Amino acid sequence: MRHLYLLRHGKSLWNNPSDSDFTRPLSERGLRDASKIASYIKRENLPIEVVLCSPALRTTQTLEAIKPVLEKIAEVIIDDSLYTFDPVHV
Repeated sequence: MRHLYLLRHGKSLWNNPSDSDFTRPLSERGLRDASKIASYIKRENLPIEVVLCSPALRTTQTLEAIKPVLEKIAEVIIDDSLYTFDPVHV
C-alpha cells in the first residue's frame, strides 16, 4: 500500500521587511523542528520514495534538514507550481 505524507516547512523568520515571502528563511526554531522531523522519519522508518517541494527558501531548507534520513528517495522534484497552487492540481 502507498502512503502520502504531507510536511509543512518549518517556522520562518518575519523580522526582515525586505525579505519577500519566497526568500524568507527558516528561523532557529524552524531549523530545530526540521531536525526533529528528520529524527521522527528515521525512527519510524518511513518509506519515502518521492519528494515534491516548492522552490521557496524555507521549504528547501526544510528539505535539506530531512534529506540525510531519506535513504530510499527515488526522486526529489522542486516544482515552481507548488509555491502557490490550487489544491485541486496537486
